[in-house]
Amino acid sequence: MNAAPYHQRALLFSIPTQKGSHALTNKPFGSPSDAINDATSSMRDVASQVKDEAAELGQKASEFGRTAVGALDARRSTAASGIESAATALHANADKLPATVGKFAHQTADSLSATADYVRDNTMRDVVTDLTSYVKAHPTQALVGAAVVGFMAGRLMQRD
Repeated sequence: MNAAPYHQRALLFSIPTQKGSHALTNKPFGSPSDAINDATSSMRDVASQVKDEAAELGQKASEFGRTAVGALDARRSTAASGIESAATALHANADKLPATVGKFAHQTADSLSATADYVRDNTMRDVVTDLTSYVKAHPTQALVGAAVVGFMAGRLMQRD
């Protein structure tokens, strides 16, 4: 059986048309280097599309992050007012408690008041910067704090 040399053989390709159907074409095989070049070109096209999609997704995520930070920053004064109200109420009721408990209540109210001032005076970017610095300076305490917060969040969600 006399077969044509490799580079002279033909292959049927399905090529998409404008209407979404496929047309069959008879395209001769080229040399192996032509096939490699075609494959490389196709891979570059796919890589370029993936890169473009990833960039678009990154832009959407950044936009969402900016929107979320803006929303949190807009509600800072409301949160600070709520914390300050709790501190004021705690101070008012601390004198009605036994001396040792009252002293602890006043200290807690002072801490709440300082927290309210911090929330009022700092943006979310400042909070993230301060938190990052604290975690780097005190990794063990940060890990214990994260575990406590996670445990408490789990308990709260379990109750719902």
